[in-house]
Amino acid sequence: MADSARGVARWNKIIRGAGIDFELQLPHRGFNRQIGEFASVRVTPDGKIVSNEVWEAAAHDWLPTSAEREFVGSLMKPATLTGEYAGWLTPPARGINHQALDFDYVRLAG
Repeated sequence: MADSARGVARWNKIIRGAGIDFELQLPHRGFNRQIGEFASVRVTPDGKIVSNEVWEAAAHDWLPTSAEREFVGSLMKPATLTGEYAGWLTPPARGINHQALDFDYVRLAG
């Protein structure tokens, strides 16, 4: 969690430096837990324990909806050909160790 906090602090510094009035925040460690000490309680992103009714009424504001999950899933198309990149990635300017962009880094057996 400390690594995440440092990462968020770094991004917030970059955001502030760009003059953007926005701040990233990590949710409370009990938010949306399914196991462990918080599994039996409903905790909001800012750490408030709420009833099941309050949770159900607001969870769509905090968590991805099934439609949003489906959309993200639709983006997850495999890229398995040499020189091919996943649709959500920008191809790099050059390959690793200055190899060509279509260098065959991985050879699949079969």
